[in-house]
Amino acid sequence: MEIHSKDQDTSLEAAKEIKRIIAAELPQVENLSISLEQGSPELLISIDRDRAAMFGFSVSQIAKEIRSSVYGTTATTYDSAGETIDIVVRLRQEDRETLSDLKSIFLIGASGARIPVSTFVTISNSTAPQQINREDKERIIHVEGDLPASSKLTSTETAKRLQKVLDEKYIPRENVTVSLGGENMDVGTYLPVFILIVLLAVFLVYGVMASQFESFIDPLIIFFSIPLMFIGVVWIYKLTNDSFSLFSLIGVVALAGVVVNNGIVLVDYTNTLRARGLGLFEACSEAGRHRLRPILMSTLTTILGIMPLALFPGKGTESIQPIAKTMFGGLLISSIMTLFLTPVLYSLFNERREKKNRKKEREVEKWRRAEGAMEVEDDTN
Repeated sequence: MEIHSKDQDTSLEAAKEIKRIIAAELPQVENLSISLEQGSPELLISIDRDRAAMFGFSVSQIAKEIRSSVYGTTATTYDSAGETIDIVVRLRQEDRETLSDLKSIFLIGASGARIPVSTFVTISNSTAPQQINREDKERIIHVEGDLPASSKLTSTETAKRLQKVLDEKYIPRENVTVSLGGENMDVGTYLPVFILIVLLAVFLVYGVMASQFESFIDPLIIFFSIPLMFIGVVWIYKLTNDSFSLFSLIGVVALAGVVVNNGIVLVDYTNTLRARGLGLFEACSEAGRHRLRPILMSTLTTILGIMPLALFPGKGTESIQPIAKTMFGGLLISSIMTLFLTPVLYSLFNERREKKNRKKEREVEKWRRAEGAMEVEDDTN
């Protein structure tokens, strides 16, 4: 959670309340912490500017006098046997130990009177934070937590539950903005980018295949294997009871260029058989039978290679495991269904074209026969 506010104390109170709500309502979140931790004690000195001006003192004069009394001022240096030693002038240790000692520090007014700083200065105890974080020139406090490795929840799903809990339990404060951060924010930021990447990858793959096949229809037949991969992706995540994450999107991008390989092999060999004179149905059947073994070999080597990482992850594989799982499920289902769907689609897409070609051939043959009959009649005459 990200808490933005110009008032540090108010934002810290909001962060503590959010931390308490998360601990009570979401026990699966571990190691809760607040980025703004209280540090060492300090003294907060507030200067009444108007009262100080009445005595003829500026803020910088008062601050300089207090600092010189506590930390000292280097008056001069002393050289001793080639060693330079700073001579610092400040109050004695016993004169600067307590709060009353600081209030007794005095300044010399214009009339020569000794005026204690307590006349126009208020000194109180406070605590300094160890560090102050800023984003976009504004102070920010993070409330962070971890999900255990054994948990089936992803950070995006946990963020949705957290938002629902805060809507019910958290009382908003004035001038304090609370928003979700972490991986949930990354998904919202990078999801449009990933969609653009997938569309660009599909366009480039289509362009390459269209130029190689010299056809705009054959690449479309192959591209029908891409939607099939989503069946496998959904199936594997439902089977393992896991949630889709940002790393799963990376696996989808990788799949877009892998699942089309089997379709390319089938369509290319089918075109080769048709060029040899086989009919449409015979070419599709023969291509499926002769290319079954190469397709199974290439698919199984990939699937079996990523199966241990996809189904049996170990420590340190939390980020790469969703990629392997996405590729495993998508490639498994799409490869099996491509073997049956691609020949059918090829037959459907080319059947109409073949009928047109046959009709054109019959018209040409009819025209040739008619022309031949006319030539015979002319010779007879």
